[in-house]
Parts: sequence; structure tokens; C-alpha cells
Amino acid sequence: MHYHVAIFSNTVIFTLLIFYFTRKRLPLRSTKMFTAFLVLSFMNTLAEFATLYTIYHIETVPQQINRLCHQIFIGSLDVLAYVLFLYVYTKAYRQKRSNPVKLILLSMPLTAALVMVIFGSLYYYIGPDGRYSFGPMATTVYISVAIYVLSIIVLLLRHHEQFKGSAWQTILCGVAIWVFIAAFQLFNPTSLLSSMAIMLMVTFLFISFENPREFRDFEISSMMNFYAFELMLAEYIESKKEFFLVTFTVSNEKLLKASLGYRDISEILENIFKQNIDIIGKDAFHVKENTVCVLCRNKSIYSKLISSRTDRINLKNKKGISISADYFTGILEIPLYAHTSDEVLTILDYISGEGARKQNDGLLIIDDKVLAQMDRSLSIEMLVQNAIENDGLDVYYQPIYSTDEKAFISAEALVRLKDSTSLGFISPEVFIPIAEKQGMIKKLGMIVFEKVCRFAAENKLQLKGVKYIEVNISGIQGVDEDLPELLRSYMDKYSIPPEFINLEITETASVNAGEMLSRNMNRLRSMGCGFSMDDFGTGYSNLAKMIQTRFDLIKLDKSLVWPCFGESNKEAVILLDTCIQLIKKLDLHIVAEGVETEEQAQTLEEKGVNYLQGYYFSKPIPESNYLQFLADHKQ
Repeated sequence: MHYHVAIFSNTVIFTLLIFYFTRKRLPLRSTKMFTAFLVLSFMNTLAEFATLYTIYHIETVPQQINRLCHQIFIGSLDVLAYVLFLYVYTKAYRQKRSNPVKLILLSMPLTAALVMVIFGSLYYYIGPDGRYSFGPMATTVYISVAIYVLSIIVLLLRHHEQFKGSAWQTILCGVAIWVFIAAFQLFNPTSLLSSMAIMLMVTFLFISFENPREFRDFEISSMMNFYAFELMLAEYIESKKEFFLVTFTVSNEKLLKASLGYRDISEILENIFKQNIDIIGKDAFHVKENTVCVLCRNKSIYSKLISSRTDRINLKNKKGISISADYFTGILEIPLYAHTSDEVLTILDYISGEGARKQNDGLLIIDDKVLAQMDRSLSIEMLVQNAIENDGLDVYYQPIYSTDEKAFISAEALVRLKDSTSLGFISPEVFIPIAEKQGMIKKLGMIVFEKVCRFAAENKLQLKGVKYIEVNISGIQGVDEDLPELLRSYMDKYSIPPEFINLEITETASVNAGEMLSRNMNRLRSMGCGFSMDDFGTGYSNLAKMIQTRFDLIKLDKSLVWPCFGESNKEAVILLDTCIQLIKKLDLHIVAEGVETEEQAQTLEEKGVNYLQGYYFSKPIPESNYLQFLADHKQ
């Protein structure tokens, strides 16, 4: 007797059943088929146990009971093979539905075998070496199983690229075990080992595809991850029915990360979702760092979300300081505004990225207007990438006036895109963040720096009275440990003295960049380069950091300058005067940006500002115009 094999196999399958049904699962077609396969496997191993008992007690068990047990056991074997074939078929064809005619054709071997299970003859061998059943009923089922097994092998070999990694090989291994055990039983009919083969196949499928832990998000345990979302999205789209993607996106996540930490962002998203769970259901996906979403078919979500939504959660950080988390709800109707998974994912990227930065309202309905904005953003991304890779960048120069020397002794180098016709003028404030997003900001920075060095060398700017050129360095460039040597290589290539280069770093970048920026600045300063803090007054205004970093120039942002003129603004004047006095007491030079009128220029000069920059003197101009400007203002 072989009860021990059936008992062991049944115990393993029962354990998997308990684990599987106590975890959240995806409602995919393939998942439903695996669920059926798992339950049928448990029933089959129980039937095998019952069959062994009845055949070994055939003298006392009624014939009808014995035949029924064999029918259930043998018939469920065929159904198992058919369900496994459908499971592999669904995986191979990316969850696509089969048409009814194809399903009928695929089920013909099963149908014929089940008819034989009901009406076919079955005989029993009773001998000193063991007992087993045989006959037309069993033979027909074995042929049907063989057909499905062969079909599974063909599917795996022809469509293995549709399976994750080498998972298809795992199924193939399980099928090979089925074939081996079937061959073994052919020559040893008294050894009933089918339960072991089924148990191994269930285990292989569970480990490779259907472990619920594979879909769980490890940052928000109550949600599923991006991989699970991709699978569900593909199946929803394949259904060709209307549905909605609902997203909840935190729009001020950078501030929150700085104040609360990354893990707290996940907690915020979970709280936002819980506030709306009664409207959209319990199955949520954590798809982006700042975004969770759900897929639903309920058309009434529009009115419910509009009437019940909020766009802010008030929190406290670990120090007990109150802070607000801003978020918005996005709704995308599919297939009205997206037809494929790729289109949905592209829109999702936009919503959680640039769309989040632009969103001021608590609700974002994805429509033609939003898609047009997204298309423009994507076009700009392509334009920027092409410009960086194919010399599509120009450097413009904005002259800087020295109030001490009464001359234009310097200029700020500003990057521009050469292509200004296809999409119009694109501000650096737009395309610089895109270059950072694409991971190309270092390359862009080096292109600009080399162009400045080449222009200065070829036109002998120092002989034209230019004492230095200001070149912007991004925060990402500033923490690149290779930055000093890269800049030195270009300065050496064009024989540019380091004293001719003044590197601009924004106030926010200088505060946030950390130790590596300080190291790079010290190395470059030892070569002779100077440094300016750009946009002073727009960031953290960390005065201690400003002193510690030892900047040579402090550039006052126009937001500090403009409020002091026009309508009387006593508070703005006091603030500007205080900043100027403080910077001068630190023995640093001051550049005022955004100077646009004669009144502004005279007033700032009287207040002791060393350098003036703005449209009053000149807008940023191309190289040739800058050379002409220098010639026109030569002392």
C-alpha cells in the first residue's frame, strides 16, 4: 500500500491551500486557474487516498463506491491536465481571452475522456505484488492527459519569452516529472505516485508565479506592488470594457521627505487611501514613490470623489512640528484616453512627475488638455535628449556691470536650446530639470563648460576686459567626485586660467549637497576658481552654511530686489538693506540680479552692491552679439 505518498502529498498541498487563501491575491484569469488547479489537486490527492483504500478493501467495499472513487480520481487527473494547459496558455498569450470556438476545440480531448469516465469499463488487477485498476476508462484518460502535456511542452518552447525569467523552465521541469512518473507507473502499475507529481507541480507553480508575497508591496504592506499593477492593467485592457484608473499623488513629497523621511511618505499614502476606501474599494497598488492607484469599473466614482475629496493631510514630524501633506486625485478613463498599457504607464509617469509639480487643484481629470500638456512635455524631453547628444545647445552671455570699475568686466553663461522653432522658446527652468530627470545633466554641464572655454580662448576675452565668466553648476554636478579633474581638463585644453572661471551654485544646492560639494569646492578653489551663491533669498538662507562654504560672490535674487521698487514697500527695503549689510560685513561681494530700470541700478549702487545684472543693461545674448556688446562698451 502507498498511503504514505498520498498522505505526504495531500499534507503539502493542504498547507499551500491555507497559506494561499489567507493572503491577498490578484483577480487575474491565470490566478483563478491556478486557484482551480490547487483546489482540484487537493481533491485529487484525497481521491487517490480513497481509491487506494477501496481497491485494497475491494472485498468489503461496495462495487459502486469503488467505481465512483476511481471515476473521481481518474477524471480529476484529466481535468487537472486541462486546467494546467489553460493556465500555461493564458500565461503564454499574456492573459488574452480565447474565443469560444477555440475553447471548444481545446476541450475536446477532455470531453471525450470524461464521457469514457462515466460510461467506460474499468478492471482491477489483484495480485500478490499489489493492486491497480486498468481498462478503457483509464486508457482514454491517459491519452487525453498525454495530449495536454504535449501541448503544454509546445507552448512553453514556442512562447517561453512571455514568461518571467526562467519560470517557463520550472513548469517544463514539472511536466518532465509527470512524464517520468507516468513512465515509471507504466512499468510498475502497482506503484501509484501521481499525487507526488501533482504536489510537485503545484509547488513549482506557487513558487514561480502564484506566491501572494510576490505581489505584496513591502513599503505599504496593505497594498500590492507595481508588478501586480502591470498584470492587472494588462488584463483590464484586454477585456475591451470601460474602466477607470484612480490615482492619489502626493505633490509636495520632496518637502515631506526632507521633513519626515521616506518611510513616512508611504504612511501618508496609506492614510490618503484609507480616507477614500469606501468609494474605490480595498485593492490598491503602490505604483510610484508618491502615488498609489486603483483600477475600477464603477462610473459613479466621478461624483463621489468630487463631493468627498480633500487635498491635504495635516501631520507632525518626529520633532512634533506640524506639516501639511498636499495631494491630488487623478482620474483616467480607459479606453477613452488610453488604449494600451504603455499609454497608461506613460500617463501615470506624467501624473506622478511633472503633472504633480503643476497640480494646484485637488482633482485632476485626465482629458485632451492634460494629454496635450503631457505630449508637449514628452516632446521637450526628446528635444533635450537630442540637443545634448547632437550639439543642439547654444551658450548665451548676460553682461554683468561692475559699480566699482564702471565697466562690464564679467558675464553669466546661460544655456539655450538651438531649436526654438518646433516647440517655441523653452526656458532653462523647464529643460534643466528634464535633463536631470534623464540623467544627462552632467553631460549638459560639461558641454556648456567646454563651449565657454572654447569661446573665451578663441576670442581672447581677457584682452577685451573680461575678468571672469560665471558658469552654473547643478547640484548633481557639484557632488560628482570627478568634477574638479573634468573642469581642469577643459581649462588646460583651451589654456584658460582657473581665475577666469567663477562657478555658480544655487543656495538650495549648496545647503543640501553635503560634504562632497565642499570637497569639490575646496579642490577647485585651490586651483584658482571662484564661487558664487546663486539665487540668494529663494532657498533656506542658511547663513552658517554660507560662511562655512566661503563663497566669493553672493547673487541677490530678483525676488529680493523687485519688491523694493514701484509701490512703497518698507518691509522689503528693510529686508534688502539688512541682507546687503550682512553680506558686506562678511567681506563678500554682491551681485544684484533682475535689474531692469535706471532707478533700480542707481539705488542698488548707492546701497553698495558691487555688480549689477539684468535687462536694463542687456538680456542674455548669443556669442557674436556679446562680442559686439563688449566692443560697443569698451573703455
